[in-house]
Amino acid sequence: MHLLHRLFLAETAERRSRLAIIVAVIALAPSSGRGEPGKSLTPTQERRAAELYEEGLRQYNVANYDAAIAAFKESYLISEAPELLYNIGQAYRLQIPPRCAEALRFYKSYLRIEPTTPRRALVERTMKSLEPCVEPVAPTPPPAPAKPVAPPPARADDDDSHWPQLVVIGSGGVAAIAGGVLVTWSNVEYARVRDTGCAPSCDPALWESAQTRHRIGLGLLAIGGAAAAVGIVWWLIPRHASHDRPVAWIAPSSSGFLAGTEF
Repeated sequence: MHLLHRLFLAETAERRSRLAIIVAVIALAPSSGRGEPGKSLTPTQERRAAELYEEGLRQYNVANYDAAIAAFKESYLISEAPELLYNIGQAYRLQIPPRCAEALRFYKSYLRIEPTTPRRALVERTMKSLEPCVEPVAPTPPPAPAKPVAPPPARADDDDSHWPQLVVIGSGGVAAIAGGVLVTWSNVEYARVRDTGCAPSCDPALWESAQTRHRIGLGLLAIGGAAAAVGIVWWLIPRHASHDRPVAWIAPSSSGFLAGTEF
């Protein structure tokens, strides 16, 4: 027995009046339009498909298109009635803003399943009117060519100038020369005192100044030699070995001065 006929026999008079709308707008009995047999539904499925259609129609009439689309889709999944695809396309088209791409998709599905529908010309005109509002798919731009990576700006301390090393070497040299002069001077003083013949009972005042100069001279010789050595090593270290330059240092100690470098 035809699905709609069975529904009319099962429903009350009030229900029949609503199902008459279904007969006028959509046939819940699915058909391919090409003489193929429809989908066989159980009475429960028939009733559920009809209820979903009625719910979708109510939402459609109050312009609640999202709810109408959801109900029509669920009804179609049960009944596979082609007219529901047309209703879904209509709901997508009437949304604000219209969802043209989705509407076109469901209109095309409807015409594919129902190629001989009486409303084919109307659907095709509607589809034609929707084509301008479908956003074209923008072509994927080609990848931009890789830009050459510019070398990092040279640091101010990465140039080829060796003036810091020269300062260290020069300072060390001057200190060493001064120390040598003082040591030589003190040795001359020692010799002069020794030549007086007062040794070993000479007056300490005669050689204390020479002794002081001797100690200072030795200290300057040590400091100057160490500073000069640090400067030379600093000069010879490859510049690419480290981004950090060596640091030379001189510090006083209990026995005089200490000199060194950190790399």
